[in-house]
Amino acid sequence: MCQLGMKAAEMIDLFHHAETEQREFTEEEKEKFMAVLGELLDWERNVLLVPDKGIMCPLYLKFGGSIPDGFRTMNGFRPKTKIFYLNYCELELLRAAYLLQPDNPVLLFACDQTKQRISKNCYGRFCPTGECFEISISALRFVSAVFPEEAGWIEMYITNITDTILSGAKNTVCQTELYFFQTLWEIHTEDSIRCLCRLEERMRKLPMRMSKSRSEYRSINNTVIANCLHAVEMVKEKK
Repeated sequence: MCQLGMKAAEMIDLFHHAETEQREFTEEEKEKFMAVLGELLDWERNVLLVPDKGIMCPLYLKFGGSIPDGFRTMNGFRPKTKIFYLNYCELELLRAAYLLQPDNPVLLFACDQTKQRISKNCYGRFCPTGECFEISISALRFVSAVFPEEAGWIEMYITNITDTILSGAKNTVCQTELYFFQTLWEIHTEDSIRCLCRLEERMRKLPMRMSKSRSEYRSINNTVIANCLHAVEMVKEKK
């Protein structure tokens, strides 16, 4: 189980690097990627959701258990709770699978079931408590990529997460903020870029705050910051 958890982290990181560096996958790479995702997710599993009952745990992961010793999120954050670890893995892996095979009806059904599962939990309405805050960002990433028509839901997440960070109501770690900034840049709507502009000061302070972070994440994290600041500068040039 721990090996699958580490393989999930590796695949999420690979996809994250490609998106951040704006690199397209070849068809051969997509096939290989989907084959590995098939080892981690069972999107053909029959799942029956109970109406109006929240399910905190993922539906389609082929692994569970405790957090592997070396596990880190794409920005180098070490989860403290299994609920974030497992939801992060499922939502990021399903998101990647959908972006690689958006016309797969079985996969789309699994994504729809997952959307329903999210909606019935606290983080489906945004939750700033504990690591449900981080799950809210994972949920935003999933919903905005797979269900962009859910504009109101997406806007709710963006506004609440931005306001929580700026208000100082939650002592967010730099990796969590970077996870959100990356998400805003990837969504790249008028609303998300407007929020990036609101967060510019915090973005510019991130390199200093992250100076003692793990070195293996420093390069990709700096690229994320550069992408986000470039988007902000483009807005300024248009004014």
